[in-house]
Amino acid sequence: MQPLERVYVLAATSRPDLIDPALLRPGRLDKCLHCPLPSPEERVCILQALSRKLLLADDVDLASVARRTDHFSGADLQALLYTSQLEVVHEVFPEKGEAEWRSSSLTYRCLQSWSKTY
Repeated sequence: MQPLERVYVLAATSRPDLIDPALLRPGRLDKCLHCPLPSPEERVCILQALSRKLLLADDVDLASVARRTDHFSGADLQALLYTSQLEVVHEVFPEKGEAEWRSSSLTYRCLQSWSKTY
């Protein structure tokens, strides 16, 4: 049997308090890297990157959204945008159809719908 070289095990959790202490003993998961939640400035950058291909209405202020999403991870911000897009679909599609929906922009009011979800 040959020893394995250059094998790395990477684990991620949002609940480090639930990790079995046996996994943290020397020789097992040796290094722990804490990745804090993004700051408001980082959330703006994340929202800009995630919404790059979306049609945003003129009233959308991503900095304001970022300030109101304390304790949101990047995945939470992505879910916020997805939920907001669904809000646009539910508003526009039944009345105006697919063509109008595809050209509809994401409004600030739709982005605020996240407060109902989170």
